[in-house]
Amino acid sequence: MRTVELSKLAKGYDLLCQLNKDYRELLKFFSDTISCLNIPQNGNILDMASGTGNFTLEIIKKFPSAKVYSLEYNIDFLLYQYKKIQKCDNFILVNGDAQNTNFFNNTFDLVSLIHALNYIPDQSRTLRNIYNILRPNGYFVIADIGRYLNVKAKAKELILDSLKQNGFIKTMVYLWKVRKNAKENRIFAKNQLKGIYPMHTLSEFSFLLQNHSFKIEFQSDKYYGGLDDFIVAKKLVRE
Repeated sequence: MRTVELSKLAKGYDLLCQLNKDYRELLKFFSDTISCLNIPQNGNILDMASGTGNFTLEIIKKFPSAKVYSLEYNIDFLLYQYKKIQKCDNFILVNGDAQNTNFFNNTFDLVSLIHALNYIPDQSRTLRNIYNILRPNGYFVIADIGRYLNVKAKAKELILDSLKQNGFIKTMVYLWKVRKNAKENRIFAKNQLKGIYPMHTLSEFSFLLQNHSFKIEFQSDKYYGGLDDFIVAKKLVRE
């Protein structure tokens, strides 16, 4: 079974994200959302499966006095993150698996998981783990690609936008740099159709979280070009 392999593609991944206006909009919405949550400024925050650290960096900006943990399984991404965030003094990089972290229960005021759950083999185990490490009434912010990723349509949209913003020559240079990442996106889309990376509606995704004792505070399926299900939830305290 061929799954998406992102090792050693960190720079191309980051460039592809920068070129993608839907990604930029999602990043801004995430930043605006977490700033509205009732989270202690000196609290503990975890960005789980943090990739190249774009969302981690937004958390650090919004909560400069918090202790921000960035958990990522891929060591290449962690090293790339360090180069981006090393000037900040309130973050801790952790090489680990979202399915089985070593954090104590009731540790975090906020856990975020962006565009990663569909890559994780045991989603239920991951959600149980997140529930356990959240403090009572702690927040869980998650975005997950629930609909089919039409790579050709997305690529056309990205190229046209880049031509307007950057011109022909820069766009061609950028496309060359992200060519391997584009290939991985095509593999991801194929694996969606095979059921390796499960697709879902917002209601299905919401039910999944509720079934793991999360209370839905906000939900939307309009971000990332309508592909994402974005949910803000709180940990319900079991009696």
